[in-house]
This record gives sequence, structure tokens and C-alpha cells, in this order.
Amino acid sequence: MNREIPEVLDWVKERAACTPLAIFETLRKQVKSDMEARNSLSAENGFIKRNFNFHDGDGSWFGVGLPRRHSDSKGVTFHLTPVGVTVRDIETRNVIYEAALTLSNEGKCRLKVHNDEYNLWQFRKMALHWLFFEDQEIV
Repeated sequence: MNREIPEVLDWVKERAACTPLAIFETLRKQVKSDMEARNSLSAENGFIKRNFNFHDGDGSWFGVGLPRRHSDSKGVTFHLTPVGVTVRDIETRNVIYEAALTLSNEGKCRLKVHNDEYNLWQFRKMALHWLFFEDQEIV
């Protein structure tokens, strides 16, 4: 992979701008957009029609859920933490991913899960892919 590593970078300034709240608010907008895009997919293209709901929490969390007839919604919630973002399963409340903010070697703000760094779209995909595309349970 050809990485564009800057020769000179004010990394302290860049890392200081990489705040949990800023990334969390960006994720909120992007996750809502992802949900709207998934809701617009038609059954004609081979996808089960779903009507996911966006849950805007109290400023410290938000989520995407799929209402079910005979039980609680299924989905995920994103929670603001002092160092980044945590994703939880709505039903079990178990943590699926804990991400801390970091500055990549390219000088970009990234979410780090374990030892891997992710762009925001990659992190959203990790959190939402199963819910949007793999879970084929009839609700």
C-alpha cells in the first residue's frame, strides 16, 4: 500500500483536533445517512425490505434499530466515551467494539480497535454490516 506520509506535520495540533465529540457527531450524521441508504434499497434488488429507525439519544449516544413484532428492537447503539466511541448491541447491551481515537501515520484522525486503525466508513461498516445485510430473520 502506498501511504502518503507527510514529511512535516504539526501532529500535536492534528491530534488535539481529533476529539471524541467531533468524531462522534460526524459518526452520528454518517450512520443516519447509512441507515437512510439501507432503507431505500428495494426487494427487487434481492434485499429484504427493512425500515430501520434512527434513535437520537441524549447527546452521549445514538442508535439504529429494527422494530420487531414480538420482541424488542434489534440493532446497535453508539456511545461517546472519554477516548472515543463504543458500539453496543441493543438487545444484550454487550459491547461489540470499543474504539479509541488515534492519529494515523498519514496524519489523519482514525478509530483504533485493538491494534487496527479504521476510517470512519470502515468503522460504520463493522458496526452495521451484519444488521443491514446478513441478518435475514423475518421480523
